[in-house]
Amino acid sequence: MKHLKKILLMLLLPLSLQAVGFGVYVPFNFEEKSSVNYESTYYEKGYSQNRSYKPSAGFGLVFDTNIQKDKLFNYRLGLETLNRMVKDINNTSCTNNCNQSTRVNIVNTFGFGIVRSQNIRVWIGPRINVAYHIERGNNEYHRSELEFGVAPAMGINIDLDKTVSLGLDLDYRAAAITGSSGDSNYYSSINYNGSTQGATARFYLIFKLRDGFTPPPKKIAPSIEDDSL
Repeated sequence: MKHLKKILLMLLLPLSLQAVGFGVYVPFNFEEKSSVNYESTYYEKGYSQNRSYKPSAGFGLVFDTNIQKDKLFNYRLGLETLNRMVKDINNTSCTNNCNQSTRVNIVNTFGFGIVRSQNIRVWIGPRINVAYHIERGNNEYHRSELEFGVAPAMGINIDLDKTVSLGLDLDYRAAAITGSSGDSNYYSSINYNGSTQGATARFYLIFKLRDGFTPPPKKIAPSIEDDSL
């Protein structure tokens, strides 16, 4: 047990010396658009399809290596899920297969602080998204999609006190997508490839392990002067 405590202390000590934060957030996806090309099959010729999606919100969990510390770099990891609804297909309001889809997204952000003060940190940097979409509807319709995207991002952290910060960031991503859709009743499925783009805002509530901007005071060694002299 003593060895286990020592190992845990060694792992957690580096985190406790930084302004590491854990929290929750709400991702808000502005209108998103995608363009895909369906492959030809034995039953069907290839074709293209353009889609747009309605704005949507979701829920996420976040970990950040630097919320308020006076250091240049921070890495932010987010895991989020949100629901999407098709708005139109090929510029025509959607009436068939306008199903709600679920998107699970892993968000990797590499931030560089351009403003670093006691209460505010403003950062910019690249972001990498890896997402999976699943959509199911009536008549056994299904659609699944894998997405890999990059985005420029910019955000701000606002320090409320030594333990809590608020955050906001914005990005505009461009992503490659690949997937398949079909109808289980007809044992049919067709693959597609394409791209998607859209803007997302995220609103954060983050709890810090410690106030990291100001370094802890140095310990002063006790005096060894002999008072008897």
